[in-house]
This record gives sequence, C-alpha cells and structure tokens, in this order.
Amino acid sequence: MKHIHVRLSFCLSIVTFVILFSSGAVAQETTGGLQGAVKDPSGASVPGAKVVVTGSGLVGDKQAQTDSAGYYRFANLPPGTYV
Repeated sequence: MKHIHVRLSFCLSIVTFVILFSSGAVAQETTGGLQGAVKDPSGASVPGAKVVVTGSGLVGDKQAQTDSAGYYRFANLPPGTYV
C-alpha cells in the first residue's frame, strides 16, 4: 500500500507543476500592432515617409518613418480604432 501512496503523491506533484506553469499559456494579449508600406501612385515604395497614427486608445498620436523599402511598424498599441 505504501508503494501506491508514493506513486499517487508523485502524480499529484506533476499535476500541480503543470497547472502552475501552464497558466501563462492561456494569457491574452493586451496590445496589438499596425504595419504596412507607403507607396506612391505608380506603386513605388516611399522611403522616409512620415506615418502618423491617431486613435481613441492613444493620448496624442504615434509617429514613425518608413524604412528604405517604404515599410512602417507600430507596436504596443492599446485596443481601439485607429486612423
């Protein structure tokens, strides 16, 4: 009977470990991001363009500049609608 008790304790320890360390796997993100590219009417990339994002979730605005290929990225934006 002692052998069964040790095995049950070990199983309960494993279950407790899994519950404690897997709780982060079900966490939800609280921010998001926006990314895109700026192109001129002919479809060519526009490097160095200023991109401004405004929205109800922001205090003020966020600004970025496109890279050499015309791409921009905004990270860590709170939930909301943006322009």
